[in-house]
Amino acid sequence: MSQEQNKKVDEYLKHGLTLAANAMSTIAGFAAGDQTGLIATVGGGVLAPLATEMADRLLSRKEKTRTSEVIIMAAILLKEAKESGREIRDDALFRDALPQSAEGEELLEGILLVAQREHQEKKLKFLAHLLKCIALDREIDIDLGNYLISLAERLSYRQFCILELIERKDQYGLRTGDYEGHIFDNRTQALIGELMDLFSYGLVVMKDNPSDMDEAIAGDAASIVPSELYLGRLGILLSNALNLADIRRTDTDRVAEMLK
Repeated sequence: MSQEQNKKVDEYLKHGLTLAANAMSTIAGFAAGDQTGLIATVGGGVLAPLATEMADRLLSRKEKTRTSEVIIMAAILLKEAKESGREIRDDALFRDALPQSAEGEELLEGILLVAQREHQEKKLKFLAHLLKCIALDREIDIDLGNYLISLAERLSYRQFCILELIERKDQYGLRTGDYEGHIFDNRTQALIGELMDLFSYGLVVMKDNPSDMDEAIAGDAASIVPSELYLGRLGILLSNALNLADIRRTDTDRVAEMLK
């Protein structure tokens, strides 16, 4: 990369540096504002081509901020993963720690395109986790990767919170009965609508207890029993890939209050 190109990438990354530093302040080994060290991290591995590509594009200020924030956060996460002994996948998609095929580039670029258009900034940190997960996990092939990216794009931040709430539901006193005969106010109706979408995607199921093999999908809003909600297999995979355990407790608290 030429000195001029390095400068262009540097200027591009500065757009997301402050937000990334705030979002990732708990990551060990990251010194907020260490621009030189941070660019060195991004300069190698799977992210250098992405940073160069995005720096060359005609983006609005907000689009630069969103995409560069995800690149910076993913760089921090991958750096931490490598320091703990994990390696970038070296299969056909990520040979020699660089995407060699159009499919490999497609997956990583797809996450940044989602970030570019994403108006809910709280989702950006979790998109960085998804990028990290795809770069490390050989089990995620092109088709599964594209589907996970598609789901991450479609879901709202509150739906992220719903998924994490279901994982933590034993910490809350969620409603133990259904909503038969219940009249929802507009706010609760919107939440129930988002929950029904999660059923339709196969991310959430209902069952009487965790060991029960019989999983049910709510037929309508009235049949939902909040205390019997569980993540389906795909919901568990997506939750782990996005690292939704990192969602703020205050955000899940707000959702929980509406499901009691």
